[in-house]
Amino acid sequence: MRKLLLALLVLPVALDAQQQTPFELSVSNIMRGPEHVGREPTDVRWTPDGRWIYFRWNEPGTDWREAPRPFRVRPTAGARPERVTLMHMDSVGALLAAAAETGSRAQRAVTYNGDLFLVDVRSNTARRLTRTREAETQPQLDVTGSQVFFVRGSNAYAVQLGTGEVRQITNIRTDTVAEPRRPDPRRELLEAQQLELIEAIRDRARLDSIAEAERARRDSIYAGPLTLARGESVASMSVSPSGRAVIIITESRAQRARQTEVPQYVTRTGYAEVLRVRDKVGDEQPFRRVGVMRLPSGETTWLMVTPDDTTRPTRSVNVLGWNERGTGVLVTVRSADNKTRWVHVVDEAGVITTVDVQRDTAWVGNKSYDNTAATGTAGWFAGG
Repeated sequence: MRKLLLALLVLPVALDAQQQTPFELSVSNIMRGPEHVGREPTDVRWTPDGRWIYFRWNEPGTDWREAPRPFRVRPTAGARPERVTLMHMDSVGALLAAAAETGSRAQRAVTYNGDLFLVDVRSNTARRLTRTREAETQPQLDVTGSQVFFVRGSNAYAVQLGTGEVRQITNIRTDTVAEPRRPDPRRELLEAQQLELIEAIRDRARLDSIAEAERARRDSIYAGPLTLARGESVASMSVSPSGRAVIIITESRAQRARQTEVPQYVTRTGYAEVLRVRDKVGDEQPFRRVGVMRLPSGETTWLMVTPDDTTRPTRSVNVLGWNERGTGVLVTVRSADNKTRWVHVVDEAGVITTVDVQRDTAWVGNKSYDNTAATGTAGWFAGG
């Protein structure tokens, strides 16, 4: 009874104090939730030895405008997170990078800050393989564990782990061929006369012919060239673990597509600016092609990835990874109208086997198939 009476006496005082300090509807007050309770951890990653969990986070009470900072914590009950420096994160960054593992789970090929590393899971160490300005992507250990395939620019490469030798295994070029010169009979006659009458011209032509033959001989040991159409570029590629094939996805930007224009009023210049975010929905979409290049010849087969209607353009094509032996790759394709999704298995020869088709007259859903192994919802069983 005494507690109830005390509460009744205190309540009017608290209500009066609350009325005297009204809540100010300001950005600072609206956003103070994260300031008091902190932000949820993001970018959560384990070290290979399982001794630490790294993540980005802000402690309760941190100013809401601050960017999340790096922390780590022991995976034990009652452990408290400890903040780490950016220098420390640079030293362990390669160990934390995500990658597809080999069958033995002993090694991982990863990229960190655009460079290539080989992570030894047992010793919890990382070996740097490249240090370049141009970023390396799509690292893939081969089936023997003796070399790592990766993509740099618009071509695929392999680095031998024993010697460190790097070799280019594809030869993809963009169409930069100049317009053919119109035939001019008078100029052709003059050139023929020069060749016939002047010995120095004949000697020069002979040396040019020998040099061209030598270049052709050297080029014969590499993959044959694949020349893309004008305006076409490589969107992504993935080398099979066997090293016998590369799956290539190219994209040609829609020439007549219009982009959304979003006005931005809070700017540094003080003038309203326009952001062009993406192509308008329903407008012409980029055109994508899927090809399988056989190595080392460089011969490429372009695939019909929309089996119901080969004339239907695709909206997205995603490679979800090769099986361990490198004999098949999982590919998902979504139609431009977002009403059909196909899941294919493509072998090294470019033969397609459709394993699943999803249709929805409104909009085909289930993003599990749309992303790579990062989702953890699509992949291969052991044995392929």
